[in-house]
Amino acid sequence: KTVVAAVFRDNQTGNGGGIYVSRDGGDSWTRPATGMVPSTNRTPSRTSAHSVSHASDERGLWYVGTDYGVAISRDNGVTWTHVSPESPSAPVESDRQQDAAQSVLAMPGGQVLALTRTALHRSDDRGANWRMVITDDFRQGAPGGGEPGMGGNKMDRSPFSPWAFIF
Repeated sequence: KTVVAAVFRDNQTGNGGGIYVSRDGGDSWTRPATGMVPSTNRTPSRTSAHSVSHASDERGLWYVGTDYGVAISRDNGVTWTHVSPESPSAPVESDRQQDAAQSVLAMPGGQVLALTRTALHRSDDRGANWRMVITDDFRQGAPGGGEPGMGGNKMDRSPFSPWAFIF
């Protein structure tokens, strides 16, 4: 009954953006302490989460694309570790260069894809290590000034061929 949601930042007194988890099929929601997306010198103080993907072949493994990079939970959303596919070993407090992961996609066999503004990254070991596989301009516009923003770049798996993905 666990459901995970990615929430875009808000401009209220406290930022409500981040990762929220429901344990009752979506009737009630909480944001774990580690569900708050860390900010860095390249992300605003009001950070967002953008997409969610559940590993179909490993129980309790979730990925969320965030302003910081990729958030990974191995305990069904109880705790989250935030990494950058561009520099996954850098600590949260560093000023390292990173890019928001606007979309993530868990594939069978421990493979994960993360789409940033400038590249598609791939991990073959459940997010421990990343490599760039395609570079391009994948930027998207965020909502602002009453406008909904430009279309988001998203990925999904084919329901008929789990090894194939749709971009």
